[in-house]
Amino acid sequence: MKLQTRWAVVLLVVGLLLSSTIYGGLELYKQQELDRGQNAAEESAAMAASQIESVLDERRDYIGYVASKAGAQGFTNTERIIDGIIDNSRFFAVQIVRADGTVAAFDGQITDDVRTAAVGANVSDEAYFTRARTGGASVTGPEYVEQRDQYLVVVSAPITVNGTIAGVLAASIYVSDDTFLKTVKPLAREDQRVSVQAGGETL
Repeated sequence: MKLQTRWAVVLLVVGLLLSSTIYGGLELYKQQELDRGQNAAEESAAMAASQIESVLDERRDYIGYVASKAGAQGFTNTERIIDGIIDNSRFFAVQIVRADGTVAAFDGQITDDVRTAAVGANVSDEAYFTRARTGGASVTGPEYVEQRDQYLVVVSAPITVNGTIAGVLAASIYVSDDTFLKTVKPLAREDQRVSVQAGGETL
C-alpha cells in the first residue's frame, strides 16, 4: 500500500473516531442538560406543592378559628361573623349552616338572587358540610365556575356549642395568583412548565 493511501486511511479512521467522540460527548451533554432541567422542574413542583399546602393550612386554620368563636357566641350574630371574614380575607362568600344542613345565612360578593335561593336550602349532602361535621376543618376539591372561568374551593369548619356540633361555617375562595398560586415561582427555562392539579383538574 502506498504511503499516501496509508495516510488517507489513517486520517479517515482518526476522523471517524473524532466524530464518534464528539457525537458521544454532545449526546452526553444533551442528556445531562435534560436531566438537570428535569430535576429543576421536579424540585420546583415539589416546592410549589409544599407552599400551596401551607397556604391551604392557613385558610383552614383561619376558618376553624372563626368557627370556634362563632360557637362560643352561641351561634348568634351571623351577619357580623360573615362580614368579618369577607372584610379581612380573600374569601368572597360565606355560609353559616345549621346542624341539620339548612343554610341559616349566606352573604358576600354574591347577588340577591343567589342569596335568596341559598338561604333555607338543605346542603347536608354537600362535601364541605359532611367533611366539616365528621372530620373537622377541611378544604373541598376545586369546582369550576363557568361564569368567571375560574376554580373555587370551599373551606369549612364545624361550629360547636357546649361541645356539640351546632352547625358549619363554610367560606368560598377563588383559586388565583392572589389566593394560592402566587407561591409558584417561574422556572429558569421558558420551555419548562409546572402545572397545579387537583382532583384531576389543572388549575
